[in-house]
Amino acid sequence: MTRNLLLSFIFVTLIALGHGATNCTEKNGFMYCEDVSSQGQSFLNKREEEDNYTFDVCLDDENDKIYGIVSQFDFFCFDEIYSSSDFSIKGRMAAKNSINSKRVAINTSQPEDCSTHSLKYAIYTDKLEFEQGSINGGIHYGSELKIPEETKNLLNSHHCTISKDGADSIDFNTIEKGMNEISENLARMTPNSQIEVTDGELKITLQKDVKNYVINADGGIFKRENGGYSFQVIKPEDFNIDLDDVTILINVSGSSFTIANAGYKNENNVPKALWKKFIWNAPQATEINIQNVDIYGLLLAPKAVVNFKDCQIEGKVISKSLKVSQFYITSSEVTGCIPSNANYKTGIECNVENVESKEINSDILFIFDESISMCTYIEAMRNKLQDFIDQLNSANANARFSVIGFGGKPRIYTGFTNDVNTVKKAFGKLDCSKGGQESGLEAIRMFLKKSNKFLDYTKNASEDKNFEDVSKLDWRKDSSKTIILVTDEDSDLPHYSENRNDLQNNINRLTKNVYYYDNRSNRKMYYSATGSDIYFHSYNEGEEINKETADKYIGFPVNLYEYPYYSQYEYDRFFEPAFSPAKLMIYQNTVHDIHNNAETKNVLTFYRTGSPLV
Repeated sequence: MTRNLLLSFIFVTLIALGHGATNCTEKNGFMYCEDVSSQGQSFLNKREEEDNYTFDVCLDDENDKIYGIVSQFDFFCFDEIYSSSDFSIKGRMAAKNSINSKRVAINTSQPEDCSTHSLKYAIYTDKLEFEQGSINGGIHYGSELKIPEETKNLLNSHHCTISKDGADSIDFNTIEKGMNEISENLARMTPNSQIEVTDGELKITLQKDVKNYVINADGGIFKRENGGYSFQVIKPEDFNIDLDDVTILINVSGSSFTIANAGYKNENNVPKALWKKFIWNAPQATEINIQNVDIYGLLLAPKAVVNFKDCQIEGKVISKSLKVSQFYITSSEVTGCIPSNANYKTGIECNVENVESKEINSDILFIFDESISMCTYIEAMRNKLQDFIDQLNSANANARFSVIGFGGKPRIYTGFTNDVNTVKKAFGKLDCSKGGQESGLEAIRMFLKKSNKFLDYTKNASEDKNFEDVSKLDWRKDSSKTIILVTDEDSDLPHYSENRNDLQNNINRLTKNVYYYDNRSNRKMYYSATGSDIYFHSYNEGEEINKETADKYIGFPVNLYEYPYYSQYEYDRFFEPAFSPAKLMIYQNTVHDIHNNAETKNVLTFYRTGSPLV
């Protein structure tokens, strides 16, 4: 990761954290919330007022302000819909770029006469192509329409509109942002139930007095290599809630997952209609494969290409793209609603009592790289951090801050405090003159362990006094906990031996009988620490190596041209080896060679080629 990219990440983190609390006001029986997201109030901006605060936000025509026009479509895709076979749905469909199929039957639940329809168009897309089929509804397209003339004539005779009128266009980009926002916020909700995995079955057990269920599930549980399985909802005898009021939200994690060879069990008086109350939410998925299974409810996967094969849907799909074969969709009403038992980060829903009577408890730790290379950034970063503190303070956030510096021995500028002036003074003490190991990961490790080896810089800089009041490093139990690491480098070898791993602590064991093989001298590198020679392969500058090999060289700079090729270990010059993948690179700074008693350059060390752990 480059310096600029890493610092950009830090700036973005500061900006994101600095927005403060969400404010809500009540007007005309609805709750209006100030939203910190870029989407403002476009999608989820109101809640119905109920005494017990158990309202739901449902996918239906009455909530177009929440979902936009998406509510009125069975399929809504932000790229394309493609079918390699026949395609039949009872409702409407929309795809930003293209819809392509062989034979289609669209909006079959509606009469042929479009003059009776509530929505002018059954299809929205830029490019539409199919060989044969029927459409009960109009077509809105952008650049290309390839359908049989017979179909066009039938649509005209049924008073259905075929148009590319820009005034009727759908803003797919805005809706896509909104759907991603809703999906991501649903995934942040606190789970209150789980899927029990047993041989051949995935079970969800309903709970007494609970009607909104939030479940986190890894996508891997839906794939069975040997044979199929079934979903089952179990209703206990003491369950006393009308099943019509139940919603089950399943947040599926992972970039891809497969649901295959699955069925449903309806036992214990659990009606099939309950499955329509499912919301399958996959905010991070980019590929979903569904084969030989019926899907009920709403599938919300705004980033995913969804592949359907040999299956049937009773519900709706919102995705990036849709690719189907041997497929049928029943346009059943999705009655599942978004549960309302959490306040979303973006202020999508607000609880008056929570907003007015509860503070935002936040503990934020800043760990700052004070090495010379940070001089380019230190003034701007110091100002930005102070602005960030002011923003949180003006938002009346109950925030505490701690400031740590590293470069050599890590040091404390302030333990956790809510005194804004103390924090600003701590930022003012930060500089870029520190040498030694630049080990940001060690500073994190020491803080989490409440180490007593931090230098005490809370009043005066001192290399002799350690920070003693480690209780000031405690997180509050009820707070959100954030660590912000500000650096332009990866992490060096830890300064203190107790923070190193075994190979790092035994660093001198490889300094005897060490040789290096290169193409110039035709020599091999080996060591005989146990009496037998152990040979290493030759690696040229820039050649990528794996972790196992990098660990063998752990902590060693290597002189490329001069025997004995390893230089003396000095804590203020030594480099922690890169986590794999890594490359052997020339380090141009001076390193002392104890064998020749001279200063030398052209030293090789390992730099990771992947992202630093910050």
